[in-house]
Amino acid sequence: MIKKDLMVVGTFEKEPQMDYTAGLRDMSLPVGLATHLSKYYNVKYFDTSQLDYKECGISKLIGNSRGTSLIVQNNINFRIDVTDLKVIYLHIDGVPSINANYIDLAFYIFNAPGRHDYKVCENQKTILPFAFIDYFNPDREKDILMSNIPRDVPFEEYKDTMERSQFTLIEADCYISKRAMEALACKTIPIIVTKAPELYYRFGFELDFCSFSDTPDIDKNHYNIEKGYLWIKNNHTAFHRVKAMIPHINRIMNKNT
Repeated sequence: MIKKDLMVVGTFEKEPQMDYTAGLRDMSLPVGLATHLSKYYNVKYFDTSQLDYKECGISKLIGNSRGTSLIVQNNINFRIDVTDLKVIYLHIDGVPSINANYIDLAFYIFNAPGRHDYKVCENQKTILPFAFIDYFNPDREKDILMSNIPRDVPFEEYKDTMERSQFTLIEADCYISKRAMEALACKTIPIIVTKAPELYYRFGFELDFCSFSDTPDIDKNHYNIEKGYLWIKNNHTAFHRVKAMIPHINRIMNKNT
């Protein structure tokens, strides 16, 4: 079966690959999902990092490319000055300055209560939080009892510490933390400090493999971390999210063709 073309417009720190990660920044979510789509589509990347896109339209970036679908990464605000594109907007939150009339489909990565009410366009689908499970090794020796990893550490340092921790402290306020899911991908027990534990319960977190207590039990034998790991592996990876996106993307690609 011949793969259809899919243009991905975004800011990339290096040439995107299947194992690409931008670390802990939220921007890595749309970019990471986009790179996983290359299994299903002939993906061509357009890097906006060297383009003053606020001063020009998208035509300056894509040249003569036409008739393909376009995924626009979060926070890309250039003008859509080409009318014969099918635009798919992949975002976390925030109001895009591009004209919503040009967006055929929006995927919204939901991680906080209330934000799912925001509409980019009428044809919008929610993407639940997930973990890039393939980036982590769950079988490392756990020689750190409790970690509290700063937000601005390089990804490799974060990965190494998370994989080696028995427990990790995660401050998440009122949203589902990507770190909590990545901890479970490492078979590390997340101690989650949040004002909205009910959000985690609704999503599927269980006290068998996490804690919301101010004075958590730090005896790992009282938890079933294997259960938490399998819950992530079988339900909440980038593979699961991309698989759910495919029918919607194909519908837009095949529209009026």
